[in-house]
Amino acid sequence: LQVLVPEARCRRRLPEARLRVWGGAIPPGSFRSMADDVLVSSPEFCFLQMASDIPLIPLIWLGCELCASYAVNPCDPADIPERRPPTSAARIARFLDRMPGAPGIARARRAARYVFDGAASPMEIAAAMTLCLPCSLGGFGLPHPQLNRRIDIGAQGVSVTGSRFFRCDLYWPEKKVALEYDSSDHHLRSDEVAADSARRNALAFLGITVGTMTTRHLYSPREVERIARVLARQIGFAPRPRMADYGARQRALRQTILFDRD
Repeated sequence: LQVLVPEARCRRRLPEARLRVWGGAIPPGSFRSMADDVLVSSPEFCFLQMASDIPLIPLIWLGCELCASYAVNPCDPADIPERRPPTSAARIARFLDRMPGAPGIARARRAARYVFDGAASPMEIAAAMTLCLPCSLGGFGLPHPQLNRRIDIGAQGVSVTGSRFFRCDLYWPEKKVALEYDSSDHHLRSDEVAADSARRNALAFLGITVGTMTTRHLYSPREVERIARVLARQIGFAPRPRMADYGARQRALRQTILFDRD
């Protein structure tokens, strides 16, 4: 547990908490009330404080989770219940604009540029970061997509699929290109295959090109590069990594977001 104090003389040694000095400005909206005498840092203020403690890539991940539509159960990593996102990338950016000169502000501002809104699972964040972080950070540098964008399919689509809308995991609206993340690498039941086919047909009717990435693809450097190249052609984008150690940066990014995440 981290507790903020206004100056060094207020610090104490406590076995259950770390007291940290925050002597700078604290604008309105920096705290949320849990009880009459208990305040916790807002998601935006938490993001800024953590910028002094963790490297850039984990900080981007933290920002994405603070803006995600799922929660994290520390007792069971497989349990990711839905929730309303606690904040958004825009709210984080606005908060940081009000904190010039704060500890960690430079790293926080840099990380905030790459935060995605609306992820529905950790693997969606991993896919988005792998494909869309700049080459300098080990990504493929694809344009920033919208996550879990709602696509209304109209009355004709309802008659075919039974649904009024779908959500695309990663969606580039200007190019009408979508990437679906499928956590299952196993054979689907016949009814699941039929539903997936109807969904793809409805999206194709709207002019949307749909690709798929599975967990196996994401953990395979060769497969994820193939998917990135296909997406780049469909989007009309040609990433050009200019650093000699690009391969090492890719490996470092993959290691952090796929294997070393806490």
